[in-house]
Amino acid sequence: EVGLVLAIRSLVQLFITPLVAKWSSRVGYSRPMIIGCCFLLASTLTFACAQSLVHLVVARCLHGLASSCIIINGLGLVAENHPDDKKRGRMIGRVQGGVALGVVLGYPMGGLLYH
Repeated sequence: EVGLVLAIRSLVQLFITPLVAKWSSRVGYSRPMIIGCCFLLASTLTFACAQSLVHLVVARCLHGLASSCIIINGLGLVAENHPDDKKRGRMIGRVQGGVALGVVLGYPMGGLLYH
């Protein structure tokens, strides 16, 4: 059961990312990015109110959908706003570095805040 809860986010993200990418190329990057943030909010609220394993699975599914929207469209916005290859590569590196820094600092900070 725990394995399902942990794996479902990645599975949803794996299958939904191509659909989000196709949709984003049609409608632009801003709207799907905002929708992704709304799904992330819904996921967080679902986690906070979860009373059962089913609620946790739903929250993880919403989180996978949100991650797909935010990652695809965030990188798309960076690429769209930096047409020069060298500058675009540098900016995408900064974005990915920020994500890594968030993971490195976020988990310990969350643990400290929890206790």
